[in-house]
Amino acid sequence: MPDPIDAVIGVIKSCKSAKDRAVQNQKRCAHLVDIIENVEPTLESIERDSMIRQKQVSKLKEVIEEAQKLIQKQSKR
Repeated sequence: MPDPIDAVIGVIKSCKSAKDRAVQNQKRCAHLVDIIENVEPTLESIERDSMIRQKQVSKLKEVIEEAQKLIQKQSKR
């Protein structure tokens, strides 16, 4: 099973990439990515501390993946 923190960071990077391809709601997509990017320092801190439960990080991953889907819907096909 892949590390959930690495998986979340990967989804964040994917969101950043999708934002650059958005053709609709560009400002909203950019704002959403700005919010999502703010999670990265926390994840890095968690990774160092490693006291977080995997279930909590997995839930965070689900939330960010939903944001990714929303941003990708605004992109060119």
